[in-house]
Amino acid sequence: MVLVAVVATQSRAIACRRRLCFIGLTRPLPQPILRSEPLTPSSAISKEGRPSLRAYIAKNADLALMLLVMLAAVAIIIVFFLIYFDAGVTMSFGDGITKLNNARRVFDNVQGKLSLAQIGGVWLPLMSLLMLPTIWIDPMYHNGLSGSVTSMVSFVATAVIVFEIVRTLTGSRLGALAASAVVLLNINLIYFGTTPMTEVLLVAALSMSALALVKLERSPRSTGWLLGASVALAVSALVRYEAWFLIVVAVPIMAVAFWTKHIRGRELLARLMTLFALPAFLMFCWLFLWEAPIFGNPLFFAQSRYSAHAIDVVGGDRLGAVHNLTVSLDETLSAMRWNFDDAVLLLAAAGIAIYLLRLWLRKEKLVTPAYLLAIPIFYVTSLYLGQNAIEVHPKGTGALVMNTRYGLIPAALVSVAVGYLAAVLAGLRNRFLVWPGRAIATGIIVAVAVLSVSLWGDPVGNIHLDDSLGASPQGRANEVALFLEQNYNGGSILIESFGAESGAVELESGIPLRKFITEASPDLWEKALEDPLSYVDWVFVKRDNDTVGERMAQIPDFSEEYAVAFARSDQGTLYVRADQLQYLEGEGQVEP
Repeated sequence: MVLVAVVATQSRAIACRRRLCFIGLTRPLPQPILRSEPLTPSSAISKEGRPSLRAYIAKNADLALMLLVMLAAVAIIIVFFLIYFDAGVTMSFGDGITKLNNARRVFDNVQGKLSLAQIGGVWLPLMSLLMLPTIWIDPMYHNGLSGSVTSMVSFVATAVIVFEIVRTLTGSRLGALAASAVVLLNINLIYFGTTPMTEVLLVAALSMSALALVKLERSPRSTGWLLGASVALAVSALVRYEAWFLIVVAVPIMAVAFWTKHIRGRELLARLMTLFALPAFLMFCWLFLWEAPIFGNPLFFAQSRYSAHAIDVVGGDRLGAVHNLTVSLDETLSAMRWNFDDAVLLLAAAGIAIYLLRLWLRKEKLVTPAYLLAIPIFYVTSLYLGQNAIEVHPKGTGALVMNTRYGLIPAALVSVAVGYLAAVLAGLRNRFLVWPGRAIATGIIVAVAVLSVSLWGDPVGNIHLDDSLGASPQGRANEVALFLEQNYNGGSILIESFGAESGAVELESGIPLRKFITEASPDLWEKALEDPLSYVDWVFVKRDNDTVGERMAQIPDFSEEYAVAFARSDQGTLYVRADQLQYLEGEGQVEP
């Protein structure tokens, strides 16, 4: 009787495993073919004794597909850059213009010498540093191409990197193509790939970090991948502060990854220290060797009047998400829905669920892909703590949205998750249907392509382009810049450079940046604010009465010494020395 019971129990267990295997949850995913693996003689050798064409193609199929993805990305981003450049919207974001000015000011500043301090202390420096080789070329500065090139290269790199992430994870070419399709065809990612903004550079940096960590977990004792992952994390730490959060999250993830590979004790500690020493060192340098000595506060980026908290949360009175987890989750998800079709997000959610289930069932061996899950968690956390703000309205209402571009940063997570889902489904098969899995995976690629391309001509789907056109800093400030271009006759200009209006004035007026006295030169800035008559001939006050406006209002004889040269309620006010007013064309014009 006991023997019969044991046999029956084992039969039920085998049947259960077969049912799970039928749906593909417990079947191991195909692994990438190592280059050192010998091909079978029948497929590798032709009748003449030479390697056959079929074997050559099979051996290099991954490389060929990756090359095709890269060429497709290059073609797409160049075509759309020409379209957006011709429409004049590649520099429609004030932050992008300010980044161009910051980089240019390294060479062209009021101090008359090379000064890296001009990069500023609010944004991390990598984007500005990457512009330095070309920003001194006048056309590349004035048309924004110096920054657009960086974003275009980042777009191409992201498409290739997510392909390699999914290929390394699953060994599936269909899954890898599905991941690349999410990146290649997303219109919002394409648009930001043509601007001097940091969104696509951050996506590429986080993708590269994820790939390096996956490679390191697959080869945990590889010194090359250990150092490569450290460099990738360090690069991401110089792009935006989101990466700092992910670096902290990566510490326990990599500890678990090394532990499961039987790396314990001192070796585990040594590898973790090697991996995170460089990014931690760069973060320390930024806080205590840059922010503290130059701006007087190691947390200047988070606590100054130029921080996202001060401008977007407090200044914009957007406090709904602060200490409200439900609102924080809803705004993060809504921002993602602005950037990805709902069906694509559902496919990504299914991919994440299957990955976590396989991880729980111990059928998935790699834990490092969980690194990408920290991206949306960061935004939920920052909204909850009041460090960021997102304003989202229902599509089609025409209401202006703000910071929905944050929902674009999880592009690496969404693309890899969709690719992982396609890879798992590609492995489905049973006795009745020979290729159902591959057909389903191919269907996912087609669905992603159709859903993404359908938004290319939809102004609501392409929300960031419409948003930037509706609030274009160029549109708000170009009349001030035009007036200066026509009437500027020398002298210094006092201006608070941080902000859309002033950034466009500096860029479009054609006046050398060394003629502008800004907060980027703190000593001279304070002197000019206290005694403008001794230092400047022109004063620009933004429409929201910035620092310059506040300080000028405290000078009793300012209105006697300076006269309004040009003013618009939606652009700001430009003052000139009163004795110079008579030499201007259309002097003292004040428009509504």
